[in-house]
Amino acid sequence: MRPSTLPAYRECSQFKPGKPRSFTLDGTLRHEAVESKFKSKTEEIDWELAALLDDQSIEGVEWAYEYIKFNAPMLTHDLKIEQRLTVFDEETGETLMHGHLDYFCGDQIFDVKWRRRNYREQMAAYALALMQSEGFSGVAVHLLYMESMQREVIDFSRAEAWRIVKAMVERVNDPQGEPTPCSYCGWCANILNCKPYVEAAETVAGWADPEIEIFDPEKIEKDPYQLGRALLLFRRVKSWGQRLEEFALDESLKGLDIPGFELNERKGRTVVKSVEEAFNAAGLESETFLAACSVSIPKLVEARRALDGTTQKQARQTIMDRLAGNTEQSSPTYNLKELKK
Repeated sequence: MRPSTLPAYRECSQFKPGKPRSFTLDGTLRHEAVESKFKSKTEEIDWELAALLDDQSIEGVEWAYEYIKFNAPMLTHDLKIEQRLTVFDEETGETLMHGHLDYFCGDQIFDVKWRRRNYREQMAAYALALMQSEGFSGVAVHLLYMESMQREVIDFSRAEAWRIVKAMVERVNDPQGEPTPCSYCGWCANILNCKPYVEAAETVAGWADPEIEIFDPEKIEKDPYQLGRALLLFRRVKSWGQRLEEFALDESLKGLDIPGFELNERKGRTVVKSVEEAFNAAGLESETFLAACSVSIPKLVEARRALDGTTQKQARQTIMDRLAGNTEQSSPTYNLKELKK
């Protein structure tokens, strides 16, 4: 158990951390970007990290950095970054868990997140660890939501933080605990054979496709035949779910208020409209500028086709012949193709 898993355990006591997802890796990049500004003498984001972040993420990183910089009491305390602290049982002294605090300065904790959700249990564990380590009677936690550039401040006393952590430990250790579908299922290692999902899948199988056989959830990870059954059912339900998502989004864009959901807008990437104008304005040497550019082969092919008056196939062959030795393929992607009976 770690403090970062407590929000998931609050929703489902049987949660088990699984493999990192793409959005988890995105969050790691944003964290590293904020940290890089504190470590930089010029207060700039590490350029390699900046290249991997979209404009909205960079704006969020800049905002979080400025917030910490102006609200941490650094005149009287050192700013600690990614410090590992331990949470102890207040009654027995037993070690309960370890966690890394993003930032703390005196009795102020700063935790960087992307999107707003309930992190109270996680923050209570961090606050308790800091109070036990430093002897504070109270701690303020600043949750910084980079997507919306909003903050939430939670004040914890030692007694309150312990009450929250103790309740979570008891919940996780309850032998009568049952799995509960929740917003953290996508992160859970138990998702393949989670009882509520399997029961729902068996119900769906009755009407989704009469040819679908019920699968044994206990054998999915060991028996290829059972895995195939489960995958076939998923494919049938997935198409319905995708259409449902599309319909709901269309209706929301038209103004429909869907309970439990809100329309979220994410800024698109900023792109250069004219390469020539960008080169003239950037003030860089040509080699340096070109190193920051990428080339679209389809656009080169189209330009060649228009110039030569040939077919697209002929234009592509010409381009590929001329670029021989100067191209490489990215790593292949894979998918499972359903065999038709």
